[in-house]
Amino acid sequence: MTKANANEVVAEKKILGRVYKLTNPNCDKCYVGSTKSKYVSIRMAHHRERNRKGWQNYHGLFTNGDPHVEILEEVSYPDGCDWMLREREQFWSDENKENRINVRRCYVSPECKKILRDKTIKKYHQSPRGKLALKKGSIKYKLKDVTVTGLKRAELEKQLQSVIEKQIFYQMEQADEATAAEVPEAIPPEVHQDLSDEV
Repeated sequence: MTKANANEVVAEKKILGRVYKLTNPNCDKCYVGSTKSKYVSIRMAHHRERNRKGWQNYHGLFTNGDPHVEILEEVSYPDGCDWMLREREQFWSDENKENRINVRRCYVSPECKKILRDKTIKKYHQSPRGKLALKKGSIKYKLKDVTVTGLKRAELEKQLQSVIEKQIFYQMEQADEATAAEVPEAIPPEVHQDLSDEV
């Protein structure tokens, strides 16, 4: 394939996404979303269904019929780069933060993801289960050393078994808590991404 043909293939794989806003003259709230569907009406059908079945609270946007749909921006981006559309959706969501009903962020920058990941890892390592996992890893590392033999190896294996038993205890405790908790009614998960490919 020549370079010119390769450029044509890349050009063919551009996707046109739209960032939109739902409003209702009888309501001071709005919803900011995005879709890569060819027709925004397909995305609206998903909102209509979620409202009708009570899966999402639209705070009156569907009172007296469908809300008004305003296209805020059209975004052309390469196939596989949906984050570009999400980034623009987040921009418009932030612009309408005073009255938007959106709760979840639609885009998190790589820098923010790293900070959140590091905080989550630190929190886990400070928890009892995290401390056990670190201790288990340390013991297994020491056991890999072929020069560790005799009583020292036996002591390490004993410590490892103790850690494993504590981990099993935590897992069983967590399972008991999950069983004891009230089982919620089956509701579809809060899927943020555009569902138009499924229709």
